[in-house]
Amino acid sequence: MNKILYIILIVFLALTTGSGIWNFIIEFKIGSEIYKLDSYISWFLVANITAFIGSILLLKYYYDRNYRFAFFTGVIVVITNLGYTTVLYIALTSGELRSYYMPALLLNLCAIIVYAVVLIFSNTRKRFWLKLAGICGLVIGLVLVSALIGGMYPKNVWIISMLGKIAQWSSIGCYLVNVIFIMNFVGEFRTLKTENANISRQKFLAGILGILAIAAVVFTITIGKLLVNESDSQYDWRKDTAVQAQRLVWLAGGARTFVDNEGDSLHYLLIKPPAGSSVPLEPQPMSASR
Repeated sequence: MNKILYIILIVFLALTTGSGIWNFIIEFKIGSEIYKLDSYISWFLVANITAFIGSILLLKYYYDRNYRFAFFTGVIVVITNLGYTTVLYIALTSGELRSYYMPALLLNLCAIIVYAVVLIFSNTRKRFWLKLAGICGLVIGLVLVSALIGGMYPKNVWIISMLGKIAQWSSIGCYLVNVIFIMNFVGEFRTLKTENANISRQKFLAGILGILAIAAVVFTITIGKLLVNESDSQYDWRKDTAVQAQRLVWLAGGARTFVDNEGDSLHYLLIKPPAGSSVPLEPQPMSASR
């Protein structure tokens, strides 16, 4: 790999990291509503295509450096991640294959764990940053797998919620591992000889990838802005709705409960009509329970 390819690899890794963190921030802000935003599917595709190109460049790096074990396990990670991404995309767009989501995710995480172990113990261990990336990836992978598997069995709502939060916060670490990879490539870039950049085939490949990198930056920024605008609108709508709901409860004098002879209960709001109005307002049911 020449210097230009190093720069392009760093750009793709940085874009993947930035889009992942940005996605986490928006999801933290509005929750699962992010998946219902009009621009989310476009954002999802751009982010994953960018990550895929970055992964291919990383595999090329392993191959050129003769890191064979890292290369082959990296290929497995790319394949399993592609399968997981496909399942998630179909689930988001059509609602199908949802039962395959968890198996695909666990398979991908297991592949990542094996890949991380290889980075720690194979010849990549001679590179400090690569070994550190393996250690961090192993810890994050084990935490995620434990949280996901643990969340399948407990019936305690608090435990499930806690495990979900652990998985959510740990997932962002996967993107931060890219920062460690970037540190490795920046260090190698500084010591790379400039004459390696004169190979014609390398220059042609660098040109194609350079165009893709520019396109990735443009699409990431453009669609990212749309996602932010939609998420802000969604957040404001939820906040206004909550305020209106509280105001409605206040106008009604608080929620009331009707209980019949059999013990069935009905929670409702009784809103009095404005003074001088001849239109009666019936009680508005809130929820029913037994």
